[in-house]
Amino acid sequence: MVDLTGDGEGYIHAITGENFFNKYRDIRENIMMPTQNYEIMQPSIQKNDASEKALNSIIREHTKQVRLNEMIGDTIVFENRIFAPDPSEINLNIDLLYIPVWEIKGKREVMDINGYDGHIMAIKVYNDAEMV
Repeated sequence: MVDLTGDGEGYIHAITGENFFNKYRDIRENIMMPTQNYEIMQPSIQKNDASEKALNSIIREHTKQVRLNEMIGDTIVFENRIFAPDPSEINLNIDLLYIPVWEIKGKREVMDINGYDGHIMAIKVYNDAEMV
């Protein structure tokens, strides 16, 4: 018997499409946002695409490859089997969260830092030509 049960939480970055198997805690329903110097970006991934991407990640994460061996007479038969969860048995709850991102502009690069947990999300380097 191969156990494929599991539960967990994660998120898909709606701008970049990256998957993360982490959990955001202490989420607030509403918060007042200053309107100056802030930009609320719209997701580039639609809810259906996010659901499909999450489903594929969950299936990939919980797929197991099992090697079976059986003795038939004097012969040992090896068989590799792949067991994957059935998509109809996976329950997804999807919500859209807005996470603060700090964009720090330097002389030659821009760094995006997740305002919730502090990890560096992206570093973009400028390669523009300079006009003299």
